[in-house]
Amino acid sequence: MRNLTTLDLSETGLGDNGCLVLVAALDHAEHLTSLSLAGNGITDRGMKVLEYVFNSVKKLKTFDFGNNSLTESGCHSMVKAMEKAGLSRLLHVNVVVYVITLRVGILLL
Repeated sequence: MRNLTTLDLSETGLGDNGCLVLVAALDHAEHLTSLSLAGNGITDRGMKVLEYVFNSVKKLKTFDFGNNSLTESGCHSMVKAMEKAGLSRLLHVNVVVYVITLRVGILLL
């Protein structure tokens, strides 16, 4: 996994429990630049687990998390975790959710 640069697990049914496995698998994926987890039914609980991934993948440029089930609180947690991990250099982040407030939308931009 050390040389992995792109991982697309979109629409695979990963869910919150799968996030635990993913965190362990990506522990040393230091070259990962693109991660797509769109459409997996991941909730705030799964996002809490994924915060550990952000600390492992320092070269991440693209993160697609659209069409999951984050609440406003989950979106805030994700942004804080990305900032804490130093992922301000992300070029593309997709966190489109069906219900999102304008305040969070502005925060994510």
